[in-house]
Amino acid sequence: MPCLKPPELMNTTPAQKCFFGGLESLRGLAALLVVFYHLAPLIKNPVTSCCFVKNGYLMVDMFFILSGFVIFHNYGTKLGSMSEIGRFMMLRFGRLYPLHLATLLLFLVVETAKYVGESRYGMVPHETTAFSLNSTSAFIANLFLVQSFLASANFSFNTPSWSISTEFYTYIVFGLAVFFAPSRMRMRLTASGIILLMVSLLCYNHSYWLGPQPGLCFLRCVLGFFIGVLAYDFFMACNWVAKWGNTAGLFVVLASAALLALKPPESAGWDYLVLPLFATLIVVVAGSAPGVLTNILNSGPLRWLGKVSYSIYMVHLFVEMITSRLYVSANALLLKHVQHGWPAGISVFLLGIFFILLTVAAVLLLSQLTYKWIEIPFQKDFRRLSEIYFSGTLPVEPKGLADQAGGGVR
Repeated sequence: MPCLKPPELMNTTPAQKCFFGGLESLRGLAALLVVFYHLAPLIKNPVTSCCFVKNGYLMVDMFFILSGFVIFHNYGTKLGSMSEIGRFMMLRFGRLYPLHLATLLLFLVVETAKYVGESRYGMVPHETTAFSLNSTSAFIANLFLVQSFLASANFSFNTPSWSISTEFYTYIVFGLAVFFAPSRMRMRLTASGIILLMVSLLCYNHSYWLGPQPGLCFLRCVLGFFIGVLAYDFFMACNWVAKWGNTAGLFVVLASAALLALKPPESAGWDYLVLPLFATLIVVVAGSAPGVLTNILNSGPLRWLGKVSYSIYMVHLFVEMITSRLYVSANALLLKHVQHGWPAGISVFLLGIFFILLTVAAVLLLSQLTYKWIEIPFQKDFRRLSEIYFSGTLPVEPKGLADQAGGGVR
């Protein structure tokens, strides 16, 4: 179902606010593309070698814009005091940190096992030696969610978590922006000013593509987030989305897919085109009336994919670390027993497809488990704690919408 439009939306209570089901599915699909992006250098296959997959790093910007859109929808008028900002930040912390900590400890166990294997059994490291890149200082940086600000720790341990670090501190910027710019016009001007400032700073630092560059990740996150804020303001102001949203949405989906499929990865300047394109896609998906696009995005499997998207994002690298090593061994064994020529080529191709499917299946299974056993229980715990320690009323968050499942790719 489409989201309610003004003035209906403005007359509802926070608990009655609409749930952007299509956006949840959009987040899930973006998270799945990140899985393929990280798998590309590990399993060489035509499926993972196309530009569409290699441009998967741009899905982080989709995450940031989505977060700005949905969080402004939920909290744009509800952060009028420091107490409410405090509760807001506790809820954000409870949404992001427990799974981040769990995966960080999991990678610490892996690094420890690696150290034991090297020191006691003389095992040769697959890439880097134990606790070299994933050092003690990097662990502490990850523990305090500041890894994205440090070049030495930005891509350490569970590398996608760099974006979790940037998004958490972006929430602070957002909370203060809402507090000091409570009116719609002030917020519009504030968001526009922040966007211009971020673009200027990125260009000043010669960041002409949207990759996870050390020291600039926070700027990229703030830029995307406040584009999402402006997108929501536009969404509230326009009246044509419900009527033309499905047609426009299909066009924007095709345009986005074409850009990802044709654009050379990490191409200077071209990456910034995705920002208005993604923002437009989010607006039309959020406001479209029932039709082909909304029916697809609101299907059960895609809604479930969106529900576990944060877990997908946080656990996929661990799964890929295991399956890619199994693939290397299986590929070597296959080439040993299959004759050279086209039979070997087809066999290698099919083996790659098998391991890609195996990886995706394992990621989805593990994501469901971490969603059920880590995400949901801790969200409930932190919600109770926020009610105890902070006064004020914040809106009830829609179930299943991982609005702060921030993402990033190495």
